[in-house]
Amino acid sequence: KGTPLGTFDLLNARFRLYKIVLQNLWEKTKDDYPNVESYAEEIEKLNYYILQTMSLVKKGAIRKKEILRLDEAYKTSGKFDDAQKKEFEDDWNDISRLTNEVIKRLSDRQVYGVVDPKFVPYTVMVPIFAAMLKKAEGRADEPTCKNKIRYWYWNNVFIEKYSGSTDSQGESDFKAMKDWFENDSQSPFNFEPIEDIESSKQGAADYNGIMCLIAKKGAKDFRKDDPADYGQLEDHHIFPKAKWKEYGLPEQSEIHSIFNRTLIFEKTNRIIHDKNPSQYLKEIMKEQKINEKKMRERLSTHLISEKAFECMK
Repeated sequence: KGTPLGTFDLLNARFRLYKIVLQNLWEKTKDDYPNVESYAEEIEKLNYYILQTMSLVKKGAIRKKEILRLDEAYKTSGKFDDAQKKEFEDDWNDISRLTNEVIKRLSDRQVYGVVDPKFVPYTVMVPIFAAMLKKAEGRADEPTCKNKIRYWYWNNVFIEKYSGSTDSQGESDFKAMKDWFENDSQSPFNFEPIEDIESSKQGAADYNGIMCLIAKKGAKDFRKDDPADYGQLEDHHIFPKAKWKEYGLPEQSEIHSIFNRTLIFEKTNRIIHDKNPSQYLKEIMKEQKINEKKMRERLSTHLISEKAFECMK
């Protein structure tokens, strides 16, 4: 009736030939795995990512044309009978578990720092991440492999390899990582310089990456020393956007620079609102009866340097 069908929808119809209802499997995954459930609304293609992970593990491919033929990878002598049905459903459940594990790891603010699904730098990296965990699982050097996965992740957050057509990049990285798991001698990734980070816009991958690094640093709310619910922190301006002319900026857009954004409570943002940092810092210190040294320490958890603190004063 004019409703566009995504790849998951098409496969949901295709697999009914084998008495498999993908939509039912997806609903069960959300029921069984709370991390998947919490990300499902923000990442609309999460169910498709599970299929991509299955395909990547099964045949090293995640391109749409390969996903649409995923059933063929399970056929034996051209048949898809009860044994193949069970194998497929077992794989779906296993990859659902690993997808849940990926989200759990991303949400760990001491490792990846994604305090909110909207801060995932590249959602298209989720199926590659899950497939890598599958290949690392059970190995004697599993901890080393997971460190390599972390290196792969951060190496890609701040460059643009996953900003355009990503399927071929995902397949290439997966193969390179499998080889690296087997051969520890040399990393397949080179050092990449980061350029123009100051012009990164809200929602961009490198912007989100910086927010995650701030969370990894242990960012404490400006007014609350150690927030109970870290997930309530949001990205806001340090120097208020309303006063961009007062700061001598040639363009208003410069006030939105990643260098002027950090994670604080919405309530705190409303309180400091359009005040200069010099004013709201004094008010916070007076209100909480803390000295400048303590305030410096609190702001250092936002990657705010001594020089930046002096500018705020």
